This record gives sequence, structure tokens and C-alpha cells, in this order.
Amino acid sequence: INAEYGGIAVLELRFSPEYLASSKNLDLDAVMEAVITTKKQVVEDLKGKMKVGLIVIVSRNYGPESSLKTAEVTKKWRNDVIGFDFAASELVHPMSSFLPTVKLVHEMKLPLTVHVGEGTSSSLIKQVLETYNPRRLGHATNLIDDETLMEHCVKNNIMVESCPTSNLLCNCVPTYKHHPLPKYYQRGIPVSINSDDPTIFASNLTEEWVHACLLYTSD
Repeated sequence: INAEYGGIAVLELRFSPEYLASSKNLDLDAVMEAVITTKKQVVEDLKGKMKVGLIVIVSRNYGPESSLKTAEVTKKWRNDVIGFDFAASELVHPMSSFLPTVKLVHEMKLPLTVHVGEGTSSSLIKQVLETYNPRRLGHATNLIDDETLMEHCVKNNIMVESCPTSNLLCNCVPTYKHHPLPKYYQRGIPVSINSDDPTIFASNLTEEWVHACLLYTSD
């Protein structure tokens, strides 16, 4: 309802099957079926006003085995999802420990997003770009620290999913003015503007666009 009110025509929704399963005492297949069925019903009710795609999230906090299990379940529902996302802590497990999951995701030809460089070292972004072959980077506020990595993103059309309010509230940037979004855009890196989690951060996409416009005009 909020997305429709905001005039959004194409919506990406992300969900963690593992989180929903553990909090509701369900199995992963049941979660996938429930989310996909609900999404289809909503799209039908909107009568073509909005396109909705689902992106499966794995939380790295749950560990490599959980991520692989989620990917294996996702494979059963491959035609109903548009992407796969690694989220949560970048440091709790080595990035390399998730490579079996990455391999399976690529075998499914499922576009991959990785939350990385969210206030952490750009060396982690380098590791992800070299070993994960992602289509998008989530947040990547520290990409600005490495010119070579920025050039790689330009040449390979790797998008940065930018979330200004989330990055501010999570102390990845000290103020909106310090956010690297304008520099990424000027550098030629594909960027998108996102609300991250509207409920947690008390923001919406319209407000994020306002912040982004102010960032660009003040730079």
C-alpha cells in the first residue's frame, strides 16, 4: 500500500527465508510458497499498476551452511525470484566461506547482490568483486576509497545500491553531506537510491530521493 501511494511502478522486495522460518517455526519451502503466493495475489489485486520482483536474502550471521541451504531451496522456486542477496555482518564469517553458495547462485543464473563496504574496509569490496562476480553492491560506502575498484564498477556496469538514511543511522557516514553517492554518479558508476528498511529507519523512497537531490546539488 505504501509503495502504491508513493507512485512506485516497479518494486523489489527482499526477504530472508531463514529469518522468517526460524521466527515462525516453519520450513524454508513453506516460507517461499507463502511469500510467492502473497506477492502474486498482490500483483493481481493491483491490476497491472505495479511490477513486483522478489529477491532472496541470506544473512551471513546465520553462517555458510544456512546460506547454502537457502540457495538450494531457492533453486526450486527459481522462476519466481529475480535475485539473490548476501546481507548482514561482513566480518562474522570469512567471505570465502560462502563461495559454495555463490557458485550455486551463478549456476542458477540468478543475479547476485552483495552487501559489502558498509562502513568497512574497501579490501572487502575488492575480495567480493574478485571472487563473487556480483551484479550489484549493497551500500558500498567505502568504495570511494579505492579508485581502481570504482573503475572496475564502471567498466563492468556494477551497480551500487545506495541507502543514504540507513548509512547515516548506521554510522557509515557522519552526515548526509559526506555520503559518496554524488561522487559515484559523477564517476559513472551505476547507482540506485533505496530506502533499505523503511520500518526500521523510518524513511521512504520519496524522502531518500529528496536527500539524494540535496546531496547532488550541494556537491
